[in-house]
Amino acid sequence: MVRRAFVSHGRAMLMGVAVLALSGMPAVTASAASMQGGGNAAYAQCAGGEHSAAFCQAAEDVHNLKTKPSNDEMLEVYAYFKQATVGDNNTDRPTGLLDLAGKAKWDAWDKIKGTSQEAAEAKYIQIVKALQAKYN
Repeated sequence: MVRRAFVSHGRAMLMGVAVLALSGMPAVTASAASMQGGGNAAYAQCAGGEHSAAFCQAAEDVHNLKTKPSNDEMLEVYAYFKQATVGDNNTDRPTGLLDLAGKAKWDAWDKIKGTSQEAAEAKYIQIVKALQAKYN
């Protein structure tokens, strides 16, 4: 029973990584790096012209870091990206027992509720520049 719980937890963690990569969260993975040149979902959201060129460039640049940032750093990137592109989090917190990544992402985004989209965009650019300095 303990082994099964561990295996289930291990799967949840692996699924969490996949969820981060597929959910639109800027993530640094081999598959994300292969989607350079505007093919990733984050950069595609800039095509409508609603965001600054610097924001769109940062959304692309975060995929090209030489080293993967920590989960906490990526959650901060995710939160400010979502706040800049969507605005305040008005969704329900995920309730799935094994949706650890979804809960962490929701918590990170909800934590900055009330930040204007313009301020979130500026903070996102600042965070990505700091990650570039640290990991490139």
